[in-house]
Amino acid sequence: MILYIRDTDNNNIADVEIWVERKNVSLISRVFVERYSKVLISLFGQEQMSFIDEMTSVQDLSSWFWDQQEQGKLRAIGDTEEQYKEVLRYTRRKLKRLTEKYNLKIQKDKN
Repeated sequence: MILYIRDTDNNNIADVEIWVERKNVSLISRVFVERYSKVLISLFGQEQMSFIDEMTSVQDLSSWFWDQQEQGKLRAIGDTEEQYKEVLRYTRRKLKRLTEKYNLKIQKDKN
């Protein structure tokens, strides 16, 4: 599944893709600099700094995911489908907070 963060003009700012391949859950996140920068410019003062931090955390989702796997926090479940659901729930919560705070939206695309 791909979760897109989009602005009010429906332009992609970032996306997070989560999938299962050979009984392993994978995740990749991308932030699109041009669109991200346009949203950033529209914000003021402390709100800009907060947005930078929030988008950095989206970009760092891949690192978070691999850390969770390396520490065995996701493997403890022992079920690939449950791991997928766990990662998807965490990602959706994180993106929902971001989009609500900055008047953005989430769109999903199932693969």
